[in-house]
Amino acid sequence: MKHKSSKRIENKKKKMAALLEISGLNEFDRSLKKVQMNEANNSNIITELEPNIKKPRTEAHIHETNKESHLTDEAELGPSGKPKLSGLELQELKRMLRERTKKLRQQPVFKLREMGVNASLETEIENRVPLFLSDLQHLIMYSQLGHHSPYSPARWCALEKFNRLSTTTVLIIENIRLYHFLAHESAFSFLGSTFENKLEILAPNSHDSDTVKDLSMVPLTGTQVKKFSNEFGTLEAAVLKSSEIFDTVRSLFPIEMKENSQNCFSNNLPPTDRFPRTQLLLSGWQMVEENFPLPIKGLMENKYVGYVLTKDKYKDVTPFSRMFGIDCEMCKTTTGELELTRVSVVDEDFNIFYDTLVKPENKIIDYLTRFSGITHKMMKNIKTKLQDVQQDLRKLLPSDAILVGQSLGNDLHALKMMHPYVIDT
Repeated sequence: MKHKSSKRIENKKKKMAALLEISGLNEFDRSLKKVQMNEANNSNIITELEPNIKKPRTEAHIHETNKESHLTDEAELGPSGKPKLSGLELQELKRMLRERTKKLRQQPVFKLREMGVNASLETEIENRVPLFLSDLQHLIMYSQLGHHSPYSPARWCALEKFNRLSTTTVLIIENIRLYHFLAHESAFSFLGSTFENKLEILAPNSHDSDTVKDLSMVPLTGTQVKKFSNEFGTLEAAVLKSSEIFDTVRSLFPIEMKENSQNCFSNNLPPTDRFPRTQLLLSGWQMVEENFPLPIKGLMENKYVGYVLTKDKYKDVTPFSRMFGIDCEMCKTTTGELELTRVSVVDEDFNIFYDTLVKPENKIIDYLTRFSGITHKMMKNIKTKLQDVQQDLRKLLPSDAILVGQSLGNDLHALKMMHPYVIDT
């Protein structure tokens, strides 16, 4: 057994040596060919400049020269018919071979599988089978996540060494179809010369979809479906909860969430409601877009100086959370800005919850009576300040209250207060 094992190892060594020699000689041949071509070009140029030889060469001279050249070539060739290499040349060739092999191993490789070849424009149209945009989505995800991607593009292509990719670029040109590309291919010279693989993809509108949806929405895997069902009860509940999981509101406000709480997904609703009122709440992104005051670090020290939260801690909002309509009236002061002069709050049963006039910090120069209904007489003996209103609302409002109003962001700015649960009409 030991003798056979040694023999196998010896054979492997011989094979590796032969492979190395072949690779090296091939590389040497290519380099030699380039040198010979360059020398030939240079000799042609020199020949054109030299004068013609007066005495013509005889056949004997030509035969003698060829014989000498043949003998010289035989002396320089090895047993395999290839040029002999000195020790230094062989070492240099091995080094070049190692560098070339290392470089090839570091480059990502993209290959089409059978389904990809079937979708290629090089395939005849009667045999061509287009890919879906979701196939491209799987390739994009794999180029970024590799084996951690939930879906693989192995159905139609293979991407090796994805981690060697420096960038992944996706360019979508709207209103350009395959017909336009083929009919005016000369106008797309850059695409034709730069991209090796050109494939046909089925238009998303052919199956009642769109490009953004097919590229951005990733279907749940079986494992994910099971996980969400166990955690939230149903997929519908998970979908509703997902808007809160990724919502900036929950990361900004001190909201206490009970574990395994599913109140906001409950089928139980107040008798006055036909659907959960929580579905009307503005998301965090909507609040940002509508310029609602939010407790964002940095803004609290600069833009929102003097602003307070409506509560120190909030409960999780549910379909049974009480709604409160709020409206503020302003006047113009010596600062040139609008300041609060009245705040009115009613509950969802239309009962007056809170109503008071407010004395601005600065002197009033315009009561804006035609808009606010506020007059000099009404404000004559008012001593309630903005800070008093803030304290009152912080005490009176429930910790899961939903504030409702029109352009509610302006009212909250007037109150200098921040609240997580809002419905803006």
